[in-house]
Amino acid sequence: MMGEGEQIRLESVVEAVRVILDPSSSTEVRTTAHTLCECVKTHPQAPQLGFQLATIEMPLSARLFGLNVLETFVRTRLVVGEAETLREGVWSLLALVVAVRPEERRLMQDKTAMLVAQLAMRIWPQYWPDFFDKLLQLVTEQGTMLEQDATVVVRTEMGLLMARMVVDEIHPREGSSEKLIWDDTRRPELQKALAVVLPQMMQRISALLPHCSGWSAGEMRLMKPLLESLMEAFGSISLWTILEKTTVIGCLRGILKIAQQSGELTSTALDVLLTFAGRTSRPQEADVMPNVFDAIVDDVRTLLGIFATSADGYEHFKRLADVFVTMAATHMGHKKATCVPSRLDAVLDVLLQLSNFPSLLVVSSVGGLFWNSVAKNEKIMTHPAMTARLSSVFLYALVTLAQNKDEERRRVPYNRDDFEDDEGDTEAERDFEALFSTHQNRTMELLRQIAIHHPATLLQFCSGAISTFLAERPTGLSADLGTVGLRQWDALMHATDCVLKACLGRLEMENVAEGVKQLGTVLCPDNVNTMHPETLYLWFVAMRTLIPALGMVQSAIFVPLMQQLFSLTLSYTVPSAANWPIDKTPSMTFAITARAGTTILRVCHVQPTLFLPALDYIAGLFRQTSTLRERRLFTEMLLIIAGCMEGSMQRVELVRLVLGPVAEALTTLAPPSLEVLLERAGFAELIPRETPAAAEYRQHLMNINSLLYVVLTQLKKLAIAGDIRTLINQFVPPAIAALTQMIAVVHSAYDRRNSAFPERWDAVFGEDALAGDVPATEKLLDAEAMADSMDTVSTKSLRGWFYMLRVSAYMNFGLFGTLGSSALGGALEPVFANCNAFSITQWTLLTKHLAAPMFLASNVQPSQPSMLLLVERFGLVQLEAAWQTFFRAQADQAELRMETALETLLTAATNALLTLLYDVLCPVSERDKRTDPVLDIVALRDSARRPVPEPSHSPLARMLISDEVLCPKIVLLLAAMLRWKAALTLGKTLSILMRWLPLLMERAVLHETLFGPILAALLAALSSTQLGDHHPVVTAALTEFCKWQLVLGYDAMDRQIHAILPGTTIPQNAPGTTKQQRSHVRATLVRPLQQQALSATGITSVLPRLPDRLVVLNKLKLQPEINLDLASFFDQ
Repeated sequence: MMGEGEQIRLESVVEAVRVILDPSSSTEVRTTAHTLCECVKTHPQAPQLGFQLATIEMPLSARLFGLNVLETFVRTRLVVGEAETLREGVWSLLALVVAVRPEERRLMQDKTAMLVAQLAMRIWPQYWPDFFDKLLQLVTEQGTMLEQDATVVVRTEMGLLMARMVVDEIHPREGSSEKLIWDDTRRPELQKALAVVLPQMMQRISALLPHCSGWSAGEMRLMKPLLESLMEAFGSISLWTILEKTTVIGCLRGILKIAQQSGELTSTALDVLLTFAGRTSRPQEADVMPNVFDAIVDDVRTLLGIFATSADGYEHFKRLADVFVTMAATHMGHKKATCVPSRLDAVLDVLLQLSNFPSLLVVSSVGGLFWNSVAKNEKIMTHPAMTARLSSVFLYALVTLAQNKDEERRRVPYNRDDFEDDEGDTEAERDFEALFSTHQNRTMELLRQIAIHHPATLLQFCSGAISTFLAERPTGLSADLGTVGLRQWDALMHATDCVLKACLGRLEMENVAEGVKQLGTVLCPDNVNTMHPETLYLWFVAMRTLIPALGMVQSAIFVPLMQQLFSLTLSYTVPSAANWPIDKTPSMTFAITARAGTTILRVCHVQPTLFLPALDYIAGLFRQTSTLRERRLFTEMLLIIAGCMEGSMQRVELVRLVLGPVAEALTTLAPPSLEVLLERAGFAELIPRETPAAAEYRQHLMNINSLLYVVLTQLKKLAIAGDIRTLINQFVPPAIAALTQMIAVVHSAYDRRNSAFPERWDAVFGEDALAGDVPATEKLLDAEAMADSMDTVSTKSLRGWFYMLRVSAYMNFGLFGTLGSSALGGALEPVFANCNAFSITQWTLLTKHLAAPMFLASNVQPSQPSMLLLVERFGLVQLEAAWQTFFRAQADQAELRMETALETLLTAATNALLTLLYDVLCPVSERDKRTDPVLDIVALRDSARRPVPEPSHSPLARMLISDEVLCPKIVLLLAAMLRWKAALTLGKTLSILMRWLPLLMERAVLHETLFGPILAALLAALSSTQLGDHHPVVTAALTEFCKWQLVLGYDAMDRQIHAILPGTTIPQNAPGTTKQQRSHVRATLVRPLQQQALSATGITSVLPRLPDRLVVLNKLKLQPEINLDLASFFDQ
């Protein structure tokens, strides 16, 4: 080792630096050289050595090391008495930076700027009062010769770089580990000095940038580092608090001029603009940005024109468009924007120019960022400049809606470049399709938003566009419009529909009502039957909104138009003049009649009172209906109308009229009739024949299920009227009985058909299938494909059965009011008698829909033992076996990868059981408010961050907790689901576990052995890469788990630790009394978890902060089969 006062030869230091950087040096030699360099940093003459090494005569590596020595001295060993000498030497280094070769300059100037900033912040203002004056002089000093232009750029860059570093010293960037080197009392003084220097510095830059645009290519390369420094400054300096708007505008205009240069400098200039656009969102910028738009809009338009016409300018065009659109959306699209650019017309012209550019990426960016945000700003939407361009925006929307996805991708070169169409590149195709659909939807939303502010104008545009379209076609709408014409017609209908949706709430305005009537006159012919089938099919898109609007404004054509719709629904014939292919006639006929019926229902839902004057006419049509499809339409209509009737007797008669034919249709579900239909349809055979009888039977059952769904949905809404309760109470039980019989007969045939495949469950989850026995899986899938028609029937029937059961239970009559809760078990038995033979799809459906009746029945009769039997028989037994097989296979084969189809089925089945358990646990007060049992992750995440009252639980939940067989099975199954770490089930599993914990605490002695698996599962969940927003939920679950320890005491915790890791003992110095035990647990686990939400790094952010963490970590070691690597956590 070298002595403290021993002299160090400069040549030895230079050689040591060279040896360290030389890859051929041996380890021993490099170690010796490294020791010498460290001695230089700590040597009493370190500043002098640093300055000598930093001279221009030295090699670059030695110069950089010299700067490093000086920086280390300033940071660690600076003595105030040496400040004056040191500052002069450091400032003189700036001249060396200017003089070095360009390829070395970047490395030198960064280190030198950092050194100057570090020194200045430690000795200013007492020992360096003129620092900011010298900094300003460095930038503003003019060169006298053209050759000195490069020097001017380098000096400017150096000054800007040092100013930015001073700002970073005052306000360290987010994520920086640097600590402030002075107290907060100095910050205002520093900010005041910067407020004087930075504006002048930026003014110099704004004057320099346009001047540089005339330089040669070699000289222009010097601008790249300056632009990069400017980009860094935009990202760190709060411009609007210290700079004049004219200075910022000057900088932006200069950058735009530099961007006109070709080559790498253009990209750098656009990067600076993107940085500026990405950070201009602070409140103090609101008054400045309109002036920025006014100043740069012409330059942007010019530059866009240059990029659009150059051969390789498309990428630059996209980036500049992104800059302008982002700025416009940020400062004009916000609904609270206070200022509007005085040249808004020019800004909108540029955006319209971008909107019509033939590139999906560009136009979708404009549509998504600007149009849909600015449409919500009333100041912009009502501005004269915007009003004058509404026709252009409307035309843009029509052109967008009329585009064809496939043609746009193939025809437009830019789209081909953005979405590479290599052979088999399905990912690019999917990306294009997704973006295309999104852009179409945004365009329709834009029309709706504009119509909110200008309803009469948009209605006039729609009428004018449709009139022009019809005037160009002398044959009208009866002839084939062709491919292009059909797309235009489709765009007109969708645009009209969007506009009308916004106008429905403004029909009291006289000009809007007149616009609706005019639109109806233009769009509604005297006889719709003469329209071409394809044209008529698209015509209904606009009619679903126009017809109720016509009725609400009392248009004279409303009644004749509705009569034509009823005629289309009951009997439509494709016109012979349409020359429609014979083989496509039935499908088109069905499509049009279906759309006509859907349109009628839409009108009925929007304004049912419009049909009250024609109630007798509609009832007469209902009596004439001959098919279930027609009956379903009129049934829903009449029940909706009944809901808005005032007379009680009239309502009862109308409901009785509807329910009579429905009850008659249910008689076809009696066992003899079903067996006849099954035999005729060929379902008794192994593979059903696709015969007309089979199709008729399948359609018959689907129509009955749809009819029942409509009836039950509307009856549920009418249940508040006591005058119809008796009718409903008479209807529901026979309907449930009929469906139950139908399901039993259907599944009897289903079982016979599947006799060749008895091992259905094993075929999916057996060891052979999990080990990769593909033929078994294919065999099952083939069986499912052959049974498609039967699956459809049974699934529809089951869905209808469960829905009826659910509605009747919610209404508190029907099944539970008439038959009594004891009938539920008997009603379920025929349905589930052969559930082991169900397909996975059916089993999932059963488990999902079982949740509601189980929950409701448990509140009617909590002691009913059949509920526990159903949970075990139809849920846990099968799913538990599947999970055990799955994890056993995982343990046997570390590299096992399940087939996608099997994993999907397992996830679906797991979700079904989770839904069941969640609904079982959900209290009545919450269940009444819920429409879907799927977990709301956002609400759960928010609730996990604040104290919530202890949830109540259903009686069935307490029954399951009390069951010594089922409760451990459920808890272990939840733990297995957490270990699986599937994104689709993780959140719901955590929510269920959170609800189970308080109940488990009540029976802690019984379930103490379950603590280990639950803790292991929670910690395993933390390691999941798919955890996402669930970290706070896991934290809350761990906190709840720790509360167990507070209740049970330290002895129980020790026993639980032994269950996880046999042989682990509590240290002898552990607290001895109960109070001390609880304080110890609270200090080590509960408080840190409550105070610290887990970050993306998981448990690593919590465990290192725990007091006595080694004791805790030893207790939290997991079982090997959890497959969770916490070694790195234990090492901390």
